Amino acid sequence: MTTATIHTLTIPDFLPQNLNRLLRTHWAKRNRAIRADSELVAIFAIQAGIPKANGKRRLALAFTTNAQVAPDADNLLKAMLDALVRCRLLVDDSPRWVELAGISVSRADRRETQITLEDVVSEIPQSTIVASWNNLK
Repeated sequence: MTTATIHTLTIPDFLPQNLNRLLRTHWAKRNRAIRADSELVAIFAIQAGIPKANGKRRLALAFTTNAQVAPDADNLLKAMLDALVRCRLLVDDSPRWVELAGISVSRADRRETQITLEDVVSEIPQSTIVASWNNLK
């Protein structure tokens, strides 16, 4: 059995764009904000040596905020998924390519986003799948 590779990325003083705020923003400003998030995530991923996704990944997110009222996790999730797809740390944000392992939002003195990506390893070797498929033809 092969073991999955786990990549952890911590981005200090960063929270992704809040979906509620994005939906009320002009489309050009919204696109600039989404691009800025994607570029920041990409820079930290390159520095950490995290490879681009080539298969399904399990994703865990931990957001830490210093705001009086913490944002809802689902408001941060969509922008984070979009950023991860844009910088190719996820193939796509559909269930076929990403498995959500957990999302948490907590309060502390500093803002921070922690992203944990785990390559999902198929229990069935690819050669077995191909051989089975060829036998069906």
